[in-house]
Amino acid sequence: MTLVYALIFLGILIFVHEFGHFLTARIMKVRVKKFSIGFGPAILKIKRKETEYVISLIPFGGYVKMLGETPEEKNEPDSFLSKPPSTRAIIAFAGSFFNFISAIFLCILLELVGTEVPLPYVGEVMKDYPAEKAGIIPGDLILEIEGNKIEVWSEIYEVVNRYGDREISFVVKRGEEVITLKIKPVKEKIEEEGIERFIVGIKSSPEKTKRIRKGFFQSVFSGTGTTFIIAGATFKALWKLVTGKIPASELRGPIFIMKTAGEAGKEGWRKFVYLLALISVNLAIINLIPIPALDGGLIVISFFEMVTRKEVPDKFRLAIQVFGFFLIFLIFLFVLYNDLIHTLRGK
Repeated sequence: MTLVYALIFLGILIFVHEFGHFLTARIMKVRVKKFSIGFGPAILKIKRKETEYVISLIPFGGYVKMLGETPEEKNEPDSFLSKPPSTRAIIAFAGSFFNFISAIFLCILLELVGTEVPLPYVGEVMKDYPAEKAGIIPGDLILEIEGNKIEVWSEIYEVVNRYGDREISFVVKRGEEVITLKIKPVKEKIEEEGIERFIVGIKSSPEKTKRIRKGFFQSVFSGTGTTFIIAGATFKALWKLVTGKIPASELRGPIFIMKTAGEAGKEGWRKFVYLLALISVNLAIINLIPIPALDGGLIVISFFEMVTRKEVPDKFRLAIQVFGFFLIFLIFLFVLYNDLIHTLRGK
């Protein structure tokens, strides 16, 4: 089932992205010759009017082949290169736009259905941290912190960080007994988030949760906000990669995505859908990087033509496309190598 979940995951990602290009091209009256999910030999082909719809063997991508992507066809009235640069930029941008919109939709859906959140029951007490020294034990239910009522686990982080390193009172229910403990938080760097937080050294109990549902408008607001938070985290990760704070060896590729998607599918549809939203945002942003052969490269060329009001020479256009495909191929091989190394190491 892991492989099935992974293929469904990649299929949805690729379909949404390529459908964005396809639909926008049709709206802009550009003829689409082929719509392919995957690369390589075709597994399934269907011809409808002027477009051939294909599912191909290698599932690591897809493409929309339009009339006039090569100079030989650019004089056709419904060709891609016959359209103004602004139209070409819109078509190129549409794939990432559809991925981002689909991520917003998925995050809103998760909010509408409801999210399982941990209750303030202590599942684990970290050794040598303030909570252990104060006497907190697993199974304790945290009722209040400095007079602030605690209903869900996330509120513990919010309240603790509000008071910083001040000694604060925890009202805890232990069995039938309610006790008050004084705890002084410590500052610690959270590696996963790249920030510092005040913590007391406790972890939630995975068995103690409740589902929180939101109204429609609140779900729209929250789901949209979550999508932009994911986008911000993606930009931050890219910047760390550029500045060397994240080593290139940590770059992961299709094998990692398939493995993660398969595991998420087995753990439940909510994790699968959230991961789909997460990778959709990543894909949207990465495709807009101004590298030739990516959508971002095509958008830059289109903007250059709009500003200069001069058409990029055919030979130069072809040369940067070839260079771009070669560069993308090298990056693909590199992340595939990283995937294999991490897989062999059991990571």
